[in-house]
Amino acid sequence: MKYYITINSFTNSTLDEILEAVSTCGYSGIEIQATPSIFNWKSYLEKINSYSLSVIGVTGDWTKKQTQNENHNPILLTNDPKKISYSIQYIKSCIKMSNYFGGYFFNICLMSDHPVSLDFNHERISIREKKKILKKSIPILHELSEFANEYGINLLIEPLNRYSTPFCVSAKDAIDVSSSINNENLMIMLDTFHMNIEETDFYDTIKFSKQFLGHVHLSDSNRLMPGSGHLDFDLIMRSLNYINYNKNMSFEIILPKENFSYLLKSGLNYIKKIVTKYNL
Repeated sequence: MKYYITINSFTNSTLDEILEAVSTCGYSGIEIQATPSIFNWKSYLEKINSYSLSVIGVTGDWTKKQTQNENHNPILLTNDPKKISYSIQYIKSCIKMSNYFGGYFFNICLMSDHPVSLDFNHERISIREKKKILKKSIPILHELSEFANEYGINLLIEPLNRYSTPFCVSAKDAIDVSSSINNENLMIMLDTFHMNIEETDFYDTIKFSKQFLGHVHLSDSNRLMPGSGHLDFDLIMRSLNYINYNKNMSFEIILPKENFSYLLKSGLNYIKKIVTKYNL
């Protein structure tokens, strides 16, 4: 088992500060943030390599505008052809980016322009309506998965919680979409923070996801390091062991602006002890 951390876990830190901390605290590398148009890929990769770190994949900026000139975020569940066109091109750029940096995946969150400011939106959407909306993404995802396959990249549909989107919020939602497309490189990603809000049982969800699970994001119930909230990571690792999960994991957390090395080490050691217990 190798461990990575998303670059967006760090706040107002320089790249050198991040890479130095990651390399000295026992991580194998990072997930880079999907902003393909705003930095030099070659110099960025050289910097990462200089710390003997690797890139496992690319994490999409699904809730942030890419540049000040863009008037929308990447959205696939929309009737606006301009938004869809922009989103497809953004995803294709991120696929190329993941390939260039030696990663093997890019995560896709099925965002919509449906209003989601209140929780009642989630409750009001029937299963029938949800399936109807999610069905719109299937032709687009088929095109994108074929494109990703050419670059050796897996597309991972990541369900978010109801406060981000009302449509793809659970492993079942993501699997329903993935299983509708006959492409082995279209899988799902599970994030323990979102699971804590949406899934009724970690064990059943992980077991149900066995054939589709391409990657796991780790954070506790408060989006901090595992061990700082109330999630049962012993159960989570036991469940991953049950399905013979043999891929790697990334931490996607919120770190303080300063003195984060202690948290990087303690959180990693906390998980490593449990992983060792279950021989993952």
